[in-house]
This record gives sequence, structure tokens and C-alpha cells, in this order.
Amino acid sequence: IRESLRILEDRGSVVNHSNKGAMVNDLSAKEIRDIFFLRSRLERIASILAYDHLYQTNIREMENLQKSLRKSDRIDFEAVKTHEEFHEIIYRAAGNEVLAKEIKRLIVLSGPIRYRAYISPSRRNITLGGHDELINALRDKDRQTFLEVSHNHVFESLKFYLRSFYPIDAEKLIDEYEQMVASIF
Repeated sequence: IRESLRILEDRGSVVNHSNKGAMVNDLSAKEIRDIFFLRSRLERIASILAYDHLYQTNIREMENLQKSLRKSDRIDFEAVKTHEEFHEIIYRAAGNEVLAKEIKRLIVLSGPIRYRAYISPSRRNITLGGHDELINALRDKDRQTFLEVSHNHVFESLKFYLRSFYPIDAEKLIDEYEQMVASIF
């Protein structure tokens, strides 16, 4: 148990307080925005690097994972794992293990809130629609759409989380996120 808690603490999911024990790290709305901002930028880099290395076999693998996600109405560990495998195809194609690890670290940081998306039918449909758009862009050899959809996939998640957990601050933080993105591109 101690080792597991140490690993969770290293990942930022748990904070260890002296004489109080370990507690789940409670993220502020601004921290969530910042995590998703960094993740969206790193995922864009991964998408740029991966695009020319995603072949028909990768696309078929993504399609098979997508079929599996669509077929199951269950929201469990397997569904989460399948969703992550879908995105890991892109990270692997990018050919940069450090980049992939950093994206995964940011995903883990947002873990306590991201699982809510898996239980929301409307959010699940948006996520699966984004996967379809990514696959179609690859099939159509449309790099620009692939990059835009990659960004929107993360941005839609951010909007959902902020509106669900921080409705009072959500719109302000979403605007700030958009300004941050616009300022570096």
C-alpha cells in the first residue's frame, strides 16, 4: 500500500500530509485549465509528429478500437483502457517516448475528473464523434483537419469538465484558455 501511495504521490494524484495520511489531490479550476492547456499543446506536437507515420494498419487498429467502444455501453476499466489505447496509437506514431510519457502524466493528473466523461452519455458521444473525425481525416489524408480535431478533442473535454465541476468560473477560464492558445499560434 505504501508503494502504491508513493507512486500516486509521484504522479500528483495524491498528497501526503504528515500525521494525517494521504489524500486525493484536489485540483482547482485554474489548475485544470493549465493541465489541459499543456496537454493540448503536447498533443498537438504529438499529432504533428505522428501524422506522416500513421499508416493503414494504424487506422484499422483505431477503427477496431472505436468499434469496440461503440459496441459497449458499459463504462468500466476496459472501456477506459480501450479509449487510452486509441490515443496511444498516435503517441507511438509520434516516435517520442518522453512526449508520450508527459502527455500520459498530464492525463493521470486530471484522472479524478476525467472519468466523469466516461459516464456521461452526451460527452461519450462527443468523444466517439471526435474519434470518427480523426479516423476520417487520416483516411482522407487531411492533415489540417486531423490537427484541428486533435486540439478540439482536448478542448471539448476541458469545457465539459469546467462546466460540470466549476460552473461559476467555467466561461472565464475557457476564454482564458482560448487566449493562451491564440497567443502561441
